[in-house]
Amino acid sequence: MDLEGIYRKTGPNSQLRGIMVHLSKGDIPDLIDSEEFSDIASITSILKLYLRELPDPLLTYELYPRFIDVMDLTTEEERIKAMAGVIAQLPSVNKKTLKCLCDHLIRVGAQSDVNLMTFKNLAVVFGPTLMRSADPDREFLDMGAKNAVVEFILKHSARLFPNAASKPPSQESFYGDVAV
Repeated sequence: MDLEGIYRKTGPNSQLRGIMVHLSKGDIPDLIDSEEFSDIASITSILKLYLRELPDPLLTYELYPRFIDVMDLTTEEERIKAMAGVIAQLPSVNKKTLKCLCDHLIRVGAQSDVNLMTFKNLAVVFGPTLMRSADPDREFLDMGAKNAVVEFILKHSARLFPNAASKPPSQESFYGDVAV
C-alpha cells in the first residue's frame, strides 16, 4: 500500500507469467510468498489485466452511456443519486466486485501522501480498465469522462454502496461472491 506509484508500475514479466500459470491451472497462488512474488507490481498488474480483459467490462457495455451521462448532471447531489441508480442496475456480481475494488482503492488512496495514488491518479489507471465503450471509436474521446466516473465512484463510495457491509469479506466468501 505504501509503494510509490502502486498500480502505475508494471511488474516483471516472469512474475506475471508465474501468477498467470497458477491461475490458468485453477490454482490460487500464494501471493504472500515473497520468494516467488517479490514485486507487488506483479500482483497489481495481474488485477488490472484481469479487469481489462473481462469480456464485458465491470461497468458494463450496456450501462456505459448512463455512467458517462451521470457526469453531465448539474449538482453533486443529482450525480450521487443518478450514479447510485446506475450502479444498482449492474449485475449482482459486478456490483459486489466494484464494491470490493472500491474498498481496496480507497485504502490505497488513504495513503496517497506516501504512494502518490490519489483518487484522481487511481481513476486514470482504472478508468479505461473498468469502463469500455462497445464503440472502439469512443475509447479515446471518452477517456476524461471514464476517469471522472471512476474518481466520482471512489469519492462517494460510502453513499453509493449504503447497504454494503462495512468490513471486507473473508477470502472464502470473496471468491464466491465476486467476479473471478
